[in-house]
Amino acid sequence: MSVKDHSANPRNEGVLENANGTGSSSDSECSDVIKFYIRVEGDVIVEASFQCDGCETAVACGSITTELARGKHLDEAAEIAGETISQALGGLEAEYRHCGATAAEALSAAIWDYTVHAIEDRAP
Repeated sequence: MSVKDHSANPRNEGVLENANGTGSSSDSECSDVIKFYIRVEGDVIVEASFQCDGCETAVACGSITTELARGKHLDEAAEIAGETISQALGGLEAEYRHCGATAAEALSAAIWDYTVHAIEDRAP
């Protein structure tokens, strides 16, 4: 997988209509914004999508992160970090590593959103 491939052909781009967790993150360094949508069943991310308003590298990071998160238990997905995303794309240049961090933060925010709502739904 490469930045070029994922930016030219992003996977899972767009709003996930049946999402039960959403989160976003932005980077003040370059104003990239990534929003994640996840569908969780039995504490496993069964679907994931993203929207990105940013550079090609940010789009690639959003795309690969959806692939990394799908099929993962929430605990595993929460461990996906900027470096994990960089490695999955074959390594990001130093000036673009913040894109991986932004994608990881957006995924974490979506997991947090799902978790909060799941706890609220189970409350008596």
